[in-house]
Amino acid sequence: IGALVLAIKAPIVVADLLVAYWIYRLAGLLGIAGRKRVLAFAAYALNPLPAFISGVWGMFDPIAVLFSLVGLELLVRQRPLAAGLTIGVGTATKIFPALLIPLGLLWIRRSDPSTWRSRAVGFVSCAVAVPFAVSVPFLLSDPTAYLVKLFMHTKNVGQFTYWTLLAPFTGTIAASVASFVIFAIAYVFLLRKFSAEETDPDSLVYYSAAVIGVFLATSVKVNVQYLLWFLPLALLVVLQGGRRA
Repeated sequence: IGALVLAIKAPIVVADLLVAYWIYRLAGLLGIAGRKRVLAFAAYALNPLPAFISGVWGMFDPIAVLFSLVGLELLVRQRPLAAGLTIGVGTATKIFPALLIPLGLLWIRRSDPSTWRSRAVGFVSCAVAVPFAVSVPFLLSDPTAYLVKLFMHTKNVGQFTYWTLLAPFTGTIAASVASFVIFAIAYVFLLRKFSAEETDPDSLVYYSAAVIGVFLATSVKVNVQYLLWFLPLALLVVLQGGRRA
C-alpha cells in the first residue's frame, strides 16, 4: 500500500515543484529579477499549503496549475499551438484552465493582428481537442454519468465560501444560478478590460489571476485545494508591484 501511495503522490509532488520553477520562469518574463524573483520561487516552494495538498493530501490540482502556467508562458512566447495543447492538458486534468482560453484568444488577436485568425483557430483547436479526446471513452460508455459528474458542483455547496451561509435560505439551485450569473458578468467585464490593455506579459498574468480569483470569489463550490489555482498568479502580480498589486 505504501508503494502504491508513493506512486500516486510522486507525480503530484513533482508537478508542485515544477509549479515553483515555472513561477520563477514567468517572473523573469515579467521583468522580476534578483531577490524578488527568488522570493517568488521560495514563496511557493516553501509554502506549507501546497506541500500539504500535494505531499500529504495527494490532490492533483498542481498538475493542472503547472500546465496553465506553461500555457501562459507559451502564449507570451507567441507559440499558440503549444499553448493551446498545454492548456488543453490542464483542462483535461481540472476544468478551470479553460477559463484562460478567451484570454488567450484576445492575446493572440492583439499581438498579431495580421495572422491572428489562423493562429487563434489552432490555439482553440488544440485546447479543445485534448479534453475532448480524454472524454470520448466516458461519453461512449455512460454519457449521463459523465455529464452528472461534470456539473456536480452545481448541486452542492463547498465549505470554504459564503454561499454556505446563503444556500439554506436561497436553496442550492438558486445559489448556483446566482453564482453563475455574477461570475459571467464579472468575466465579461474582465475580458473587455483586458482587450483594451497593451499587449504585454504583465497584463496577461494580471487578468489571468483576476479571472481565477473572481471565479473562486463567486463559485458555490470552493475547496481548500482550489487556492493553488490562484496562488502562483497572485504571487507574480504582488511581486510585480505597482497599482495592480
